[in-house]
Amino acid sequence: MGAVLLAPAARAEQLPGVEAPATATVHEFDLPAQDLASALDQYQTITRQSALYETQLVRGKTSTTVRGRFTPRQALSKLLQGTGLTAEVVNERSVMLKRSTVRRPLTATEQALAERRYDGQTQQRLTQALCAHPALQAGKHRMVLRYWIDDDGRIERLKVRIAAAPALEAGVRAALLGTHVGLPPAGVSRSAVVLVQPQTDRKEACQP
Repeated sequence: MGAVLLAPAARAEQLPGVEAPATATVHEFDLPAQDLASALDQYQTITRQSALYETQLVRGKTSTTVRGRFTPRQALSKLLQGTGLTAEVVNERSVMLKRSTVRRPLTATEQALAERRYDGQTQQRLTQALCAHPALQAGKHRMVLRYWIDDDGRIERLKVRIAAAPALEAGVRAALLGTHVGLPPAGVSRSAVVLVQPQTDRKEACQP
């Protein structure tokens, strides 16, 4: 597969017909401010997701009021505001609470390196997802992808353009929706436009 170029979606408004990103699975919350342990129990009942923590971390802490419709990640973030705790994703169904740490801002060089690593990771995972379906002819055609990344780092609300082979667009969309590319580095938009160039040298795009 050729070069993959990533850019904020705001720079690619020439792609019409793309709606705002779909909201991830949402739940109705009506949690008043209360003992944090009790609030977490209710959160787990509503979302059926596990929040793992050591007892002393939540002892004596009070949650923030959470009312409205939110994704599990959004609700938990609101719940923990002001507690000095943050949630680290363990897997799709569980998070672990830990004390918040203050991180120094990245230097320009560190930020650029983080973005390059993320771009490389994204390219690899997109390639793997496409190459898993030989009929999609990965690396044969120029394609433009526009997508958003959900709270779990997966591709959602994807728009595909393949001018030379529009019949493949639906298949590419099905293959890539839900692909885990990870959350982008701090300061990088969760929406992106990706240009996938056709392979022009002798190396096959899906060669191991």
